[in-house]
Amino acid sequence: MAIIVRSGVTRLSINGTPYDLRSDLRYVMNTLKREPIIGMDGGHGWTEPPCEGTISFVVTDSDGLSVKGFQAMTNVTIEIQLRTGKRIIGTQCFSIGTQETDVKDASIKLEFVSFNILEIS
Repeated sequence: MAIIVRSGVTRLSINGTPYDLRSDLRYVMNTLKREPIIGMDGGHGWTEPPCEGTISFVVTDSDGLSVKGFQAMTNVTIEIQLRTGKRIIGTQCFSIGTQETDVKDASIKLEFVSFNILEIS
């Protein structure tokens, strides 16, 4: 049986600038969130309100990186090249939440929202 590569990231960039991806890469491409409608007499169906997609990850801090710079990011393009050959592209992304820096291990947690995240095989 052949061993097949299932995961791994080869590249992460924001607006074409590469960053050292440390860990915890996650992305959600949903455009709708299906929610049940439950009445007193049972299930009535479901609704599908729109929802945002997210891309989150941890990068390694280094000279020249600015946490405030990440915080100010709006309308950016995030491109992720996975080892499997897939590409994840988020356009018109903006940072959300707090950009937490851990000085013990030089890591910065980042999260971005977009209404346009694509997965290209």
